[in-house]
Amino acid sequence: MKKFLPAAVLTAFLLFLAACGSKPSGTAPASSGPAASLVKDNKIVGQAAKDPCRDSPVSGAGGPDAAALLTTTRLPDLFGAVKPLAAHKGTAGILLAFVDTKCPFSNVAIRELPKVAFVLQPKGITSLLVNIGEPEAAVKSTYAPNVPVVYDTGKTTQERWNVHSVPTVVLLDSAGSVAYEGTAAWTGVAAATEKMLNLTAGSVLLDEAQSTIQG
Repeated sequence: MKKFLPAAVLTAFLLFLAACGSKPSGTAPASSGPAASLVKDNKIVGQAAKDPCRDSPVSGAGGPDAAALLTTTRLPDLFGAVKPLAAHKGTAGILLAFVDTKCPFSNVAIRELPKVAFVLQPKGITSLLVNIGEPEAAVKSTYAPNVPVVYDTGKTTQERWNVHSVPTVVLLDSAGSVAYEGTAAWTGVAAATEKMLNLTAGSVLLDEAQSTIQG
């Protein structure tokens, strides 16, 4: 007689196998400061929902002072120019997508980001891929020269921004406050953008089903 694992156990096991993303050493700190108040008051921010590429929910992206991290996080682009992340920020804010090239879900986010950037750019929001934890050669052989990407070959950026897995998306307003943090759930990013810029609901079109994103 065949024995079957309970559905919940089987699901958990499959999610464990599918997880891709590295957790910094030690226990992840709890959110605090401005990011924590947004997580508490705005369900768009800091959602704890998991996807198969996530081994833990994001907590406290940017820590207590994301604006300061934008200024102090200095990373090279594909041409070797080293600038703070703040230098890439648009007039209304910036969308950071923390990724690597190994996770399949991260690769989906990388492919989708140009379409997302096309929608957000007219709103004054720039979009930037932040590749973390991979060798320079791997980064330069993966991305086309016209792709907006910076990279950190080590774990410093990952740890400072509390990135527990990839892809992790962080939307910051013009002042550097966190408006969204979590998975690459584009309808959530769209709703957060509308709220951040006081736009009419439905005016930012980023389709969760990817029909709009992928054209």
